[in-house]
Amino acid sequence: MKNNAKTKISLVSILVILGVAARMMRVIHRQQIREQNRQTIQTTKKVAEFQKTLDEEETKKRNETFNKIYNESLVRNKFENWQKVDELHGLGQRTGQFYIYNFEKKEEILLENTDQAFVLPIRDKSDNVTFQAIFAHKDGQWHIMKPDGSSQLQLGEASISAESKFVIENNVLDYDQ
Repeated sequence: MKNNAKTKISLVSILVILGVAARMMRVIHRQQIREQNRQTIQTTKKVAEFQKTLDEEETKKRNETFNKIYNESLVRNKFENWQKVDELHGLGQRTGQFYIYNFEKKEEILLENTDQAFVLPIRDKSDNVTFQAIFAHKDGQWHIMKPDGSSQLQLGEASISAESKFVIENNVLDYDQ
């Protein structure tokens, strides 16, 4: 009988230990699920914040683009003829006079004694880059103009038209064929 009681006690002890172990496993499993849920929520919040930042940046870029286009159209309407040079400058003609317009400063710079002016492409062969420059016929000579309205390079009495194209090769400016 003593053996039988010991066996019963052992069985009850084993069952209690198994019950406690099963209970502990369920508690641990629940904690793991809670931790996973907490991490998922944190990740979701981070993704939402990142997406919000991206959306704000995209909206800001869209607004900047719209404002540039809108401002350019307002400026363009001030002139009879208009040619965009780059993101910051344009060349306009009004009542026979030519102006360089600076979008950043919102100012017009009169090109005095100028009877013709064009925005023409210049291709730099060494960098394989094409950019726009203002060519102005001023005081009987052609000049490449700086954005402030001063002459950057005097070309003399060259034959330049609205269709002319130029190339820089070995630091020499020449007509592009």
